[in-house]
Amino acid sequence: MQTRLQRLQTALAEAGYDGYIATQRANQLYFITSPQPVSDLPPVAAILFSQEEPVLFPGPSFVDACRDHLPGYIIAPTDVGAAPALEQLAQEIQRRGLRNLVLDVVDRTAEALLRSALPAATLTLDDLWGPRLRRTKEPGELELIRETARISDLGMVAAFAAARPGASGRDIAAASAAAMLRAGAEEAALQVAVGPATAYQGTGDWIYDPRRRIEPGDMLLVDMAIRYHGYLGDQTRTAIIGEPTPQRRRIIDLVQQAYRDTVAAMKPGAASPDLYRITTDLLAAHGLRRHFPHHISHGLGLGADLPRVAEGSTDVLQVGDALSCEPGLYIPGVGGARFENMLLITENGVEELTQSPFDPIILD
Repeated sequence: MQTRLQRLQTALAEAGYDGYIATQRANQLYFITSPQPVSDLPPVAAILFSQEEPVLFPGPSFVDACRDHLPGYIIAPTDVGAAPALEQLAQEIQRRGLRNLVLDVVDRTAEALLRSALPAATLTLDDLWGPRLRRTKEPGELELIRETARISDLGMVAAFAAARPGASGRDIAAASAAAMLRAGAEEAALQVAVGPATAYQGTGDWIYDPRRRIEPGDMLLVDMAIRYHGYLGDQTRTAIIGEPTPQRRRIIDLVQQAYRDTVAAMKPGAASPDLYRITTDLLAAHGLRRHFPHHISHGLGLGADLPRVAEGSTDVLQVGDALSCEPGLYIPGVGGARFENMLLITENGVEELTQSPFDPIILD
Protein backbone atom coordinates (compact mmCIF):
# COMPACT_ATOMS: atom_id res chain seq x y z
CA MET A 1 0.00 0.00 0.00
CA GLN A 2 1.39 3.40 -0.97
CA THR A 3 2.13 6.03 1.64
CA ARG A 4 0.51 9.44 1.24
CA LEU A 5 3.76 10.85 -0.11
CA GLN A 6 4.08 8.02 -2.65
CA ARG A 7 0.46 8.50 -3.69
CA LEU A 8 1.13 12.22 -4.18
CA GLN A 9 4.25 11.50 -6.22
CA THR A 10 2.32 9.04 -8.39
CA ALA A 11 -0.46 11.59 -8.94
CA LEU A 12 2.09 14.25 -9.93
CA ALA A 13 3.71 11.96 -12.46
CA GLU A 14 0.36 10.92 -13.95
CA ALA A 15 -0.71 14.58 -14.31
CA GLY A 16 2.60 15.60 -15.87
CA TYR A 17 3.75 17.73 -12.95
CA ASP A 18 7.23 17.43 -11.48
CA GLY A 19 6.48 19.38 -8.30
CA TYR A 20 3.73 20.48 -5.92
CA ILE A 21 3.89 23.57 -3.69
CA ALA A 22 1.61 23.17 -0.68
CA THR A 23 0.78 26.49 0.95
CA GLN A 24 -2.57 25.54 2.53
CA ARG A 25 -2.21 24.10 6.01
CA ALA A 26 -4.68 21.25 5.49
CA ASN A 27 -2.66 19.93 2.55
CA GLN A 28 0.60 20.38 4.41
CA LEU A 29 -0.75 18.45 7.40
CA TYR A 30 -1.98 15.62 5.21
CA PHE A 31 1.20 14.89 3.29
CA ILE A 32 3.68 15.40 6.14
CA THR A 33 4.05 12.50 8.59
CA SER A 34 4.64 13.72 12.13
CA PRO A 35 5.06 11.82 15.42
CA GLN A 36 1.58 12.86 16.54
CA PRO A 37 -1.19 12.80 13.93
CA VAL A 38 -1.06 16.19 12.19
CA SER A 39 -1.41 18.35 15.30
CA ASP A 40 2.25 19.27 15.83
CA LEU A 41 3.28 20.74 12.46
CA PRO A 42 4.45 24.31 13.11
CA PRO A 43 3.21 26.96 10.64
CA VAL A 44 5.19 26.93 7.39
CA ALA A 45 4.93 29.21 4.38
CA ALA A 46 5.26 26.38 1.88
CA ILE A 47 6.30 22.76 1.45
CA LEU A 48 7.86 21.61 -1.82
CA PHE A 49 6.97 18.09 -2.87
CA SER A 50 8.61 16.38 -5.83
CA GLN A 51 10.15 12.98 -6.55
CA GLU A 52 12.92 13.93 -4.10
CA GLU A 53 12.57 14.49 -0.36
CA PRO A 54 10.08 17.21 0.66
CA VAL A 55 11.49 20.55 1.87
CA LEU A 56 9.75 22.77 4.40
CA PHE A 57 10.05 26.56 4.21
CA PRO A 58 8.90 28.01 7.55
CA GLY A 59 8.75 31.62 8.58
CA PRO A 60 11.73 32.77 10.66
CA SER A 61 9.89 32.29 13.96
CA PHE A 62 9.22 28.61 13.36
CA VAL A 63 12.49 27.21 12.00
CA ASP A 64 13.58 25.75 15.33
CA ALA A 65 10.10 24.39 16.04
CA CYS A 66 10.14 22.56 12.70
CA ARG A 67 13.59 21.13 13.42
CA ASP A 68 12.44 19.92 16.84
CA HIS A 69 9.11 18.46 15.74
CA LEU A 70 10.10 17.04 12.35
CA PRO A 71 13.70 15.82 12.68
CA GLY A 72 13.44 13.58 9.62
CA TYR A 73 12.64 16.37 7.17
CA ILE A 74 14.69 18.92 5.27
CA ILE A 75 14.04 22.32 6.85
CA ALA A 76 15.13 25.35 4.82
CA PRO A 77 17.32 27.76 6.84
CA THR A 78 14.79 30.59 6.93
CA ASP A 79 16.05 31.93 10.26
CA VAL A 80 15.90 35.63 11.10
CA GLY A 81 18.17 37.48 8.68
CA ALA A 82 18.06 34.79 5.99
CA ALA A 83 16.39 35.15 2.59
CA PRO A 84 12.56 35.02 2.80
CA ALA A 85 10.91 31.62 2.60
CA LEU A 86 9.46 32.09 -0.91
CA GLU A 87 12.79 33.25 -2.31
CA GLN A 88 14.45 30.13 -0.91
CA LEU A 89 11.59 28.05 -2.33
CA ALA A 90 12.25 29.47 -5.81
CA GLN A 91 15.96 28.75 -5.45
CA GLU A 92 15.25 25.13 -4.48
CA ILE A 93 12.91 24.70 -7.46
CA GLN A 94 15.69 25.94 -9.74
CA ARG A 95 18.26 23.69 -8.07
CA ARG A 96 16.05 20.66 -8.63
CA GLY A 97 15.34 21.63 -12.23
CA LEU A 98 11.57 21.57 -11.77
CA ARG A 99 9.71 23.09 -14.72
CA ASN A 100 6.02 22.17 -14.37
CA LEU A 101 4.50 22.69 -10.93
CA VAL A 102 1.06 22.77 -9.39
CA LEU A 103 0.47 24.90 -6.34
CA ASP A 104 -2.26 25.78 -3.91
CA VAL A 105 -3.87 29.14 -4.47
CA VAL A 106 -1.67 31.90 -3.03
CA ASP A 107 -2.11 35.63 -2.72
CA ARG A 108 -1.20 37.82 -5.69
CA THR A 109 2.03 39.07 -4.15
CA ALA A 110 3.34 35.54 -3.56
CA GLU A 111 2.23 34.43 -7.02
CA ALA A 112 3.97 37.40 -8.67
CA LEU A 113 7.17 36.72 -6.72
CA LEU A 114 7.27 33.07 -7.76
CA ARG A 115 6.48 33.76 -11.41
CA SER A 116 9.13 36.46 -11.54
CA ALA A 117 11.75 34.24 -9.88
CA LEU A 118 10.87 31.22 -12.06
CA PRO A 119 10.44 32.56 -15.63
CA ALA A 120 11.25 29.17 -17.17
CA ALA A 121 8.74 27.25 -15.05
CA THR A 122 5.03 26.68 -15.63
CA LEU A 123 3.01 27.29 -12.46
CA THR A 124 -0.57 26.01 -12.34
CA LEU A 125 -2.78 27.25 -9.50
CA ASP A 126 -5.25 24.55 -8.40
CA ASP A 127 -6.93 24.91 -5.02
CA LEU A 128 -8.56 21.48 -5.43
CA TRP A 129 -5.37 19.52 -6.11
CA GLY A 130 -4.85 18.69 -2.44
CA PRO A 131 -8.54 18.22 -1.51
CA ARG A 132 -9.04 15.76 -4.36
CA LEU A 133 -6.20 13.57 -3.11
CA ARG A 134 -7.44 13.86 0.48
CA ARG A 135 -11.08 13.19 -0.27
CA THR A 136 -11.44 9.45 0.43
CA LYS A 137 -10.66 8.96 4.09
CA GLU A 138 -8.16 6.32 5.21
CA PRO A 139 -8.91 3.93 8.13
CA GLY A 140 -6.67 5.92 10.47
CA GLU A 141 -8.41 9.14 9.52
CA LEU A 142 -11.82 7.59 10.14
CA GLU A 143 -10.73 6.64 13.66
CA LEU A 144 -9.82 10.27 14.32
CA ILE A 145 -13.06 11.55 12.77
CA ARG A 146 -15.15 9.12 14.83
CA GLU A 147 -13.42 10.28 18.00
CA THR A 148 -14.01 13.89 16.94
CA ALA A 149 -17.72 13.09 16.57
CA ARG A 150 -17.81 11.46 20.00
CA ILE A 151 -16.23 14.52 21.62
CA SER A 152 -18.67 16.76 19.75
CA ASP A 153 -21.57 14.75 21.17
CA LEU A 154 -20.24 15.28 24.69
CA GLY A 155 -20.15 19.00 24.07
CA MET A 156 -23.67 19.15 22.69
CA VAL A 157 -25.12 17.20 25.61
CA ALA A 158 -23.28 19.52 28.02
CA ALA A 159 -24.62 22.58 26.20
CA PHE A 160 -28.24 21.62 26.58
CA ALA A 161 -27.70 20.44 30.14
CA ALA A 162 -26.67 24.03 30.90
CA ALA A 163 -29.61 25.54 29.01
CA ARG A 164 -32.35 26.87 31.26
CA PRO A 165 -34.22 30.15 31.71
CA GLY A 166 -31.76 32.70 33.08
CA ALA A 167 -28.68 31.11 31.52
CA SER A 168 -26.80 33.14 28.92
CA GLY A 169 -25.26 32.03 25.65
CA ARG A 170 -21.86 32.39 27.29
CA ASP A 171 -22.87 30.06 30.12
CA ILE A 172 -23.88 27.42 27.60
CA ALA A 173 -20.76 27.87 25.45
CA ALA A 174 -18.50 27.64 28.51
CA ALA A 175 -20.08 24.41 29.73
CA SER A 176 -19.88 22.85 26.28
CA ALA A 177 -16.30 23.93 25.53
CA ALA A 178 -15.08 22.71 28.93
CA ALA A 179 -16.55 19.26 28.33
CA MET A 180 -14.92 18.95 24.91
CA LEU A 181 -11.53 20.29 25.96
CA ARG A 182 -11.45 17.85 28.88
CA ALA A 183 -12.26 15.04 26.43
CA GLY A 184 -9.27 15.85 24.22
CA ALA A 185 -10.32 18.55 21.76
CA GLU A 186 -7.52 20.93 20.82
CA GLU A 187 -9.91 23.74 19.93
CA ALA A 188 -13.57 24.32 20.74
CA ALA A 189 -15.46 27.17 19.07
CA LEU A 190 -19.17 27.68 19.71
CA GLN A 191 -21.81 30.06 18.45
CA VAL A 192 -24.77 30.03 20.83
CA ALA A 193 -27.74 32.07 19.64
CA VAL A 194 -30.66 32.77 21.97
CA GLY A 195 -34.10 34.08 21.06
CA PRO A 196 -34.25 36.63 18.19
CA ALA A 197 -30.56 36.07 17.33
CA THR A 198 -31.33 32.57 16.04
CA ALA A 199 -32.93 34.19 12.98
CA TYR A 200 -29.56 35.59 11.87
CA GLN A 201 -27.37 32.48 12.11
CA GLY A 202 -27.70 31.88 8.39
CA THR A 203 -26.19 35.22 7.40
CA GLY A 204 -22.59 34.15 7.87
CA ASP A 205 -22.01 37.25 9.97
CA TRP A 206 -22.76 35.54 13.28
CA ILE A 207 -24.95 38.36 14.52
CA TYR A 208 -25.88 37.31 18.02
CA ASP A 209 -25.78 38.56 21.61
CA PRO A 210 -23.86 36.07 23.77
CA ARG A 211 -24.89 37.91 26.95
CA ARG A 212 -28.62 37.58 26.38
CA ARG A 213 -30.25 35.33 28.94
CA ILE A 214 -32.77 32.68 28.00
CA GLU A 215 -36.41 33.55 28.51
CA PRO A 216 -39.30 31.04 28.46
CA GLY A 217 -40.33 30.32 24.87
CA ASP A 218 -36.94 31.29 23.38
CA MET A 219 -35.35 29.35 20.57
CA LEU A 220 -31.81 28.18 21.30
CA LEU A 221 -29.34 27.32 18.53
CA VAL A 222 -25.96 25.75 19.39
CA ASP A 223 -23.42 25.48 16.57
CA MET A 224 -19.99 24.05 17.36
CA ALA A 225 -16.76 23.47 15.50
CA ILE A 226 -13.91 21.63 17.18
CA ARG A 227 -10.51 20.24 16.24
CA TYR A 228 -9.11 16.90 17.32
CA HIS A 229 -5.63 16.10 15.98
CA GLY A 230 -6.40 18.67 13.32
CA TYR A 231 -9.68 17.07 12.20
CA LEU A 232 -12.89 19.07 12.16
CA GLY A 233 -15.88 18.19 14.29
CA ASP A 234 -19.07 20.01 13.32
CA GLN A 235 -22.56 19.77 14.79
CA THR A 236 -25.63 21.97 15.31
CA ARG A 237 -28.82 21.54 17.30
CA THR A 238 -31.84 23.78 17.90
CA ALA A 239 -34.49 23.62 20.63
CA ILE A 240 -37.21 25.72 22.18
CA ILE A 241 -36.97 26.46 25.86
CA GLY A 242 -40.42 26.10 27.33
CA GLU A 243 -43.71 26.26 25.44
CA PRO A 244 -43.17 26.77 21.68
CA THR A 245 -45.28 29.00 19.50
CA PRO A 246 -46.74 27.27 16.42
CA GLN A 247 -44.46 29.31 14.15
CA ARG A 248 -41.29 28.34 16.00
CA ARG A 249 -42.24 24.67 16.19
CA ARG A 250 -42.95 24.78 12.45
CA ILE A 251 -39.44 26.09 11.76
CA ILE A 252 -37.89 23.19 13.66
CA ASP A 253 -40.19 20.61 12.07
CA LEU A 254 -39.39 21.80 8.53
CA VAL A 255 -35.63 21.83 9.09
CA GLN A 256 -35.68 18.39 10.65
CA GLN A 257 -37.70 17.10 7.69
CA ALA A 258 -35.22 18.66 5.26
CA TYR A 259 -32.37 16.99 7.12
CA ARG A 260 -33.98 13.55 7.17
CA ASP A 261 -35.06 13.70 3.52
CA THR A 262 -31.58 14.77 2.44
CA VAL A 263 -29.78 12.12 4.45
CA ALA A 264 -32.08 9.46 3.01
CA ALA A 265 -30.93 10.50 -0.48
CA MET A 266 -27.19 10.69 0.33
CA LYS A 267 -25.94 7.59 -1.44
CA PRO A 268 -22.89 7.00 -3.63
CA GLY A 269 -23.61 8.64 -6.98
CA ALA A 270 -26.01 11.26 -5.57
CA ALA A 271 -25.38 14.64 -7.22
CA SER A 272 -25.04 17.91 -5.35
CA PRO A 273 -27.76 19.76 -7.33
CA ASP A 274 -30.31 17.04 -6.58
CA LEU A 275 -29.45 16.96 -2.88
CA TYR A 276 -29.54 20.74 -2.58
CA ARG A 277 -32.99 20.91 -4.16
CA ILE A 278 -34.48 18.65 -1.51
CA THR A 279 -34.31 21.49 1.00
CA THR A 280 -35.02 24.34 -1.39
CA ASP A 281 -38.05 22.59 -2.91
CA LEU A 282 -39.44 21.79 0.52
CA LEU A 283 -39.07 25.36 1.73
CA ALA A 284 -40.38 26.79 -1.55
CA ALA A 285 -43.54 24.72 -1.15
CA HIS A 286 -44.12 26.60 2.12
CA GLY A 287 -43.18 30.00 0.69
CA LEU A 288 -39.93 30.09 2.70
CA ARG A 289 -37.16 29.50 0.15
CA ARG A 290 -35.64 32.96 0.63
CA HIS A 291 -34.99 32.18 4.29
CA PHE A 292 -32.38 29.50 3.50
CA PRO A 293 -29.15 31.25 2.42
CA HIS A 294 -26.32 28.73 2.77
CA HIS A 295 -24.94 25.35 1.70
CA ILE A 296 -26.32 21.95 2.70
CA SER A 297 -23.01 20.18 3.21
CA HIS A 298 -19.24 20.48 3.23
CA GLY A 299 -16.51 17.88 3.48
CA LEU A 300 -14.96 16.95 6.82
CA GLY A 301 -11.29 16.44 7.48
CA LEU A 302 -8.35 18.79 7.84
CA GLY A 303 -9.97 21.76 6.10
CA ALA A 304 -11.51 22.79 2.76
CA ASP A 305 -12.43 19.15 2.15
CA LEU A 306 -14.60 17.75 -0.61
CA PRO A 307 -17.41 17.18 -1.37
CA ARG A 308 -19.64 20.24 -1.18
CA VAL A 309 -23.42 20.27 -1.55
CA ALA A 310 -24.41 23.84 -2.35
CA GLU A 311 -25.96 26.00 -5.03
CA GLY A 312 -23.73 25.77 -8.09
CA SER A 313 -21.76 22.72 -6.93
CA THR A 314 -21.53 19.74 -9.28
CA ASP A 315 -19.91 17.30 -6.83
CA VAL A 316 -21.14 13.70 -6.78
CA LEU A 317 -21.01 11.66 -3.57
CA GLN A 318 -18.69 8.68 -3.44
CA VAL A 319 -17.86 5.92 -0.96
CA GLY A 320 -15.47 7.21 1.70
CA ASP A 321 -16.76 10.78 1.76
CA ALA A 322 -16.95 12.31 5.23
CA LEU A 323 -19.26 15.32 5.22
CA SER A 324 -21.91 17.32 7.04
CA CYS A 325 -25.60 17.76 6.41
CA GLU A 326 -26.95 21.06 7.72
CA PRO A 327 -30.16 22.53 6.32
CA GLY A 328 -31.51 25.63 8.05
CA LEU A 329 -34.34 28.11 8.11
CA TYR A 330 -34.07 31.64 9.52
CA ILE A 331 -37.08 33.95 9.72
CA PRO A 332 -36.45 37.43 11.17
CA GLY A 333 -38.87 38.31 13.92
CA VAL A 334 -39.68 34.65 14.55
CA GLY A 335 -36.50 32.60 14.93
CA GLY A 336 -34.12 30.26 13.18
CA ALA A 337 -33.06 26.63 13.27
CA ARG A 338 -30.29 24.46 11.89
CA PHE A 339 -29.64 20.77 12.42
CA GLU A 340 -26.25 19.35 11.50
CA ASN A 341 -24.57 15.97 11.82
CA MET A 342 -21.27 14.49 10.75
CA LEU A 343 -21.78 11.73 8.18
CA LEU A 344 -19.86 9.03 6.35
CA ILE A 345 -20.89 7.76 2.91
CA THR A 346 -20.65 3.97 2.73
CA GLU A 347 -21.56 1.45 0.04
CA ASN A 348 -24.96 1.10 1.69
CA GLY A 349 -25.72 4.78 2.21
CA VAL A 350 -25.09 7.08 5.17
CA GLU A 351 -23.66 6.46 8.62
CA GLU A 352 -24.43 9.23 11.11
CA LEU A 353 -21.28 9.77 13.15
CA THR A 354 -22.68 12.31 15.62
CA GLN A 355 -25.32 10.85 17.90
CA SER A 356 -26.43 13.54 20.37
CA PRO A 357 -30.23 13.84 20.78
CA PHE A 358 -31.73 15.27 17.61
CA ASP A 359 -34.53 16.86 19.62
CA PRO A 360 -32.68 18.14 22.69
CA ILE A 361 -34.68 18.14 25.88
CA ILE A 362 -37.06 21.11 25.92
CA LEU A 363 -36.98 22.54 29.43
CA ASP A 364 -39.88 24.12 31.28
